[in-house]
Amino acid sequence: MLGLDSTEKIYALLEVVEALGLDVISTGVALAWATEALKRGVISEKQTLTPLDFGEEKGYITAVRHLASPSNEFYHDLAKGLAHAASRDDCPGA
Repeated sequence: MLGLDSTEKIYALLEVVEALGLDVISTGVALAWATEALKRGVISEKQTLTPLDFGEEKGYITAVRHLASPSNEFYHDLAKGLAHAASRDDCPGA
């Protein structure tokens, strides 16, 4: 779902997700949603605190760290689950 095109990128992200004790599938879905929402202008980079682009693991690694220890309201909401984050009034059309 994240467009990571090499095993190195996948393992780099997987290592961080697992080290932080997050569920790999749920985290991947949340990151894919956040990337699509960012690209559509539903959320901003001010909320994600890092650029998120399909195929680019560095932004995802940073986002996972923010998700594990929520750095702002966006990550606090996303940590409660994708349905919660998408239902926020400030995420129209998500």
